[in-house]
Amino acid sequence: MVTIKKEKQIEALRESGKRLALVMKEIGENVKAGIDTLALDTIAENAILKLGGIPAFKNYGGDIGDPYPASICASLNDEIVHGIPSEKAI
Repeated sequence: MVTIKKEKQIEALRESGKRLALVMKEIGENVKAGIDTLALDTIAENAILKLGGIPAFKNYGGDIGDPYPASICASLNDEIVHGIPSEKAI
């Protein structure tokens, strides 16, 4: 089913996309050998909060069990696609 968005909804999507781009840029500028995904998670969470956002993944699913503990999903190389950030260095 296709839902037609109103102009206000489109603007909200546009703004959230701009914020996401800034967060991804911040993360990308910090990816380097030796950094771990937990540090990248902290960088991402701080950037999200600074932009007035709320990390969508953090605490997700807490109402049905163990909540997701991080702000990003990150995995190294050939690990699973949606991994919990860790102190394992890149």
